[in-house]
Amino acid sequence: MHGLTLRASFAPVALECAAATVAPEVEFASGGPEADLGSAVHEVLAGAVRSGGPLPDVGAASAKWGADPEEVYRMARWGWAQWAGTPDLPGLSRWFPHPVVEEGLRWAHPSGILLTGHPDVAAVDGDEVRVADWKFGFLDLDAADQMRVYALLALHEHPGAARARTVVLRFREGAADWRTFGREELGAWFVRAACRLAQRHLYRAGAWCARCPRKWECPAKAAKVRQTFAELGVGPAAFLARLPSEPAPRARVLADAYERAKVARQTLDALADLLRAEVAAAGGALADGRGRELRLTLQERRTLDARAALPVLLGHLSHEELYPALTVGKGKVEEALMANEPHGAKGAKVRAVNRELEAAGAFRLQVVEKLELKRVPVTQGALTDGHSSGEQATATANDPAGAADTAAGA
Repeated sequence: MHGLTLRASFAPVALECAAATVAPEVEFASGGPEADLGSAVHEVLAGAVRSGGPLPDVGAASAKWGADPEEVYRMARWGWAQWAGTPDLPGLSRWFPHPVVEEGLRWAHPSGILLTGHPDVAAVDGDEVRVADWKFGFLDLDAADQMRVYALLALHEHPGAARARTVVLRFREGAADWRTFGREELGAWFVRAACRLAQRHLYRAGAWCARCPRKWECPAKAAKVRQTFAELGVGPAAFLARLPSEPAPRARVLADAYERAKVARQTLDALADLLRAEVAAAGGALADGRGRELRLTLQERRTLDARAALPVLLGHLSHEELYPALTVGKGKVEEALMANEPHGAKGAKVRAVNRELEAAGAFRLQVVEKLELKRVPVTQGALTDGHSSGEQATATANDPAGAADTAAGA
């Protein structure tokens, strides 16, 4: 095990499939739009927590990471409200006195494994260390093992602390997952985790494959993709005919099929990205000598500049005729409203204008139906996990009261 480095953020992958810790033969750039969005929101929130608020320039972080500024602002504003609190909801910040943001932690564990991590926020309060982590993705992997590594690192950094309390703020779901870990509990868990990590010759395919640096060369994932296409390729009628009739087993098969289809879809998307990269490296065009050519083409998409367009359009259309063609970005408007307000008054200004807009009937609600695989509480004893320890309690408010009181080691 000597020479193995376990990064906290990679723990959910490594502890599901130890083979993921083997360095890939060829390294590919990771990331994507969702990762860029998360990086931008991380940067904004880190700046706000360090300074004590308000939110720093969202536009600069959005431009740096190539993320949608409206989406960055929306998520950062929600995250800051959870941290700083609102008139109706006390913030997470009261649980993190003198917070330290994104501090690098390292521990050369006696097992020979080097543990590393950069918690989004950490603090010490009495005999308890506390760690917070922001999650921005859809159906992120279970962060329990990541938080256990953070907890181990924080407790090693502060030997006088008796326990670690962690919270994962899941932005998409608008929920906070609290856990509490004692030193002995974490020590026992890491013994089991080290045994798992020693099995680097074993592969386990699952949702974590999308985060694995070996995903392009992994034999287990290749086999799973082949199996997925074989199973789903029989046709909808044959697939449905093989489903169990009982609700719970039927749901398990469908949930597994959903995850398999997601892996297959990601594989096809990744293949398209690789093709694009190959064509770009060849100068933008690749001919096969048989009358076909892969080519990167540029497509122009025209947009209207509101300042220049409105005077022209109002010369041909009435206001009533023009309104259906216009959209107003709510996040952009709120950003503009706050721009000229002093610190401490920005949120109040936005809330006041939103109340006026609500009274004027200006808001329109658009409902979009999406198929998602969501995590829900499981009755204790209904599901066992060989490497899981510590209880989890989920709260929509930023208060571990109740959640923390039932967590292991509280």
